[in-house]
Amino acid sequence: MKNPILQHIPEKNYHEVHIMQGQVLENLFPNGIETNTILDKTVPGCGATTCEINMPRHSIIIEPNVPVIIGKEEKNAQHKNPILGIREGVYYKDIIEYLNNDAIPFKKLMVTPESYGRLKAPIEDAKMDLFNDFWLVIDECDRVIQDSDYRPSIAAPFYDFFKFKNKYLVSATPLVPRLNGFKGDRFQFIKIIPDYDYRPDMDLIRTNEIMGAIKETIANTKNKVAFFINQTDLIISCIKSLGLEKNYHVYCGEGSVDKLIEDNKLTNVSVNFNKLAEYTFFTSRFFSAVDLDTKEKPDIIMVTDCTSYPYTIIDPFTSAIQISGRFRNGVNRITHITNTNSKYQPREEKTIREFLRDQIGAFNVLNTFEEITSTEGGRALLEEIKEKLSITKFLTNEGKANGFLIENYLYTEKVNSYYYSLERLMEAYNNANYFCITQIDKTFASVQVKGAKRKPGITLEQRRENAISLRNFEAEKMKIDFSGERDRGIRRIKEEDPFTYEFYMLSGYDEMVELRFDKARMETRLQQLKNKDKKQQIPILNEIYTVFDIGEVYTAEDTKTMLQPIYDRHGIKEKATKTKLVQYFTLELNPETGKPKEINVTRENGKRVKGNRITGRKYEITE
Repeated sequence: MKNPILQHIPEKNYHEVHIMQGQVLENLFPNGIETNTILDKTVPGCGATTCEINMPRHSIIIEPNVPVIIGKEEKNAQHKNPILGIREGVYYKDIIEYLNNDAIPFKKLMVTPESYGRLKAPIEDAKMDLFNDFWLVIDECDRVIQDSDYRPSIAAPFYDFFKFKNKYLVSATPLVPRLNGFKGDRFQFIKIIPDYDYRPDMDLIRTNEIMGAIKETIANTKNKVAFFINQTDLIISCIKSLGLEKNYHVYCGEGSVDKLIEDNKLTNVSVNFNKLAEYTFFTSRFFSAVDLDTKEKPDIIMVTDCTSYPYTIIDPFTSAIQISGRFRNGVNRITHITNTNSKYQPREEKTIREFLRDQIGAFNVLNTFEEITSTEGGRALLEEIKEKLSITKFLTNEGKANGFLIENYLYTEKVNSYYYSLERLMEAYNNANYFCITQIDKTFASVQVKGAKRKPGITLEQRRENAISLRNFEAEKMKIDFSGERDRGIRRIKEEDPFTYEFYMLSGYDEMVELRFDKARMETRLQQLKNKDKKQQIPILNEIYTVFDIGEVYTAEDTKTMLQPIYDRHGIKEKATKTKLVQYFTLELNPETGKPKEINVTRENGKRVKGNRITGRKYEITE
């Protein structure tokens, strides 16, 4: 099955290059990969980065995240062209010193997409030409589409990509944004065809009980187990529910460390990979590009719970393949444990594109009305309407369609649709043509005793599940709900569990976790919130919503400076900490943790601090 990218590339520009077992890409491309190439290397770990590092030319290599850079840098420390990884602790002076070092004949700069801009000034000051002297290599190019919804700057290198005289894209699972520069016959697509049986075996387990299937699977192995789960809440549940506290380790992003250590009292948590424990957990930070060098050959278990944790969905065409190739010494068994969800109704891409196009057109009509409206009240009303429209997620500040976010949305919809049924998921895996699949259906009986009556009221576990659902609905707030599933889900919880709904709307998910979903403790906290005079809250909210702007990032200092005077004026005896924002606003979430995303902000003095981006208001104000 040819990659869908090929619809933009003439058939004459499609080439297949065969590789024998034991060969690496440098054997196939002794002079390096050519410019204007999209390279589908098919199998991970065949030496694409090493090939570029060994070439006698200056290179900027874009990698998806910092652990990849650290690993490549350490591995090539003794190379004649050592890599300079651009990460925390590496500054302008370090880059300029490296570029001016004549002992390094060919410069190899490795950087994440978000930090790519940091290279421009030192390269210019070193009297080098960014676009003519350097090759631009975007490794794991599929990530720009997969991650653009929560990494807004990941597309930064693509804005310069076509300015480079020499450039190429590479991945074992390439996805490429629909940009005009890729159309026509400027680019060639090279597909690496292994001349050996490279397809590993994989058990695909569909189940109605994720924990039961995991427990049964790990009970049947004597090997170390590497879990790949893109949701820390589910990782916590696995460790605690399955009794794995004695021998585990979690590798995750920096934003997840505090939640795991401070909030959940887990001790074996790291940002950078060191070694395998009996049970090792990896979040999506480690799904691609990172080389995990171990003596052991572990079992891999990928876990998807698309009912409670939609961010755990794994793409059979990309992430599943990348995960299977992370361990350079090989693996034993590979298993994907998943459930399915009928809400992921398949939709035609054409239908979604037309719907988005029509919404953008209607949005532009509103802009036209705003331009011709002469009254302040009329403009304010139109601006308020625009702020509440979900289509704004797909627009730039200038009101134009953001192609990267649209591609991400289409991609997410497509991948989610694979989980509509086991048949669709199997079809996707078969079309990906990478694994030899054994399909297993594990159905666990209900634990309820036959004939026993269900206890009235909402259990703690049901309360927790409803809170998770509300948090997931909030995270998807800016996505277009074609089916109405989100609104129906919210209404169901509001009707069946009004207490949890009310508490969530007033205090949010994090406080529920802090109170351990205990109803008595939650009731006490809810009463404290209700004791405030509701009439007094209206002017407070009016002031807060006047001062804070949707779409902006606010640090702890910003929040204190802007919110504390409002509290003081209204006699609220509380400190205006950064955590108060969640009482009044919805914040941009980290999909890995479900918690507010920490965003770096650079002050005028050059100091970097962290803040949260406001995405919407929690309350509608009516006098």
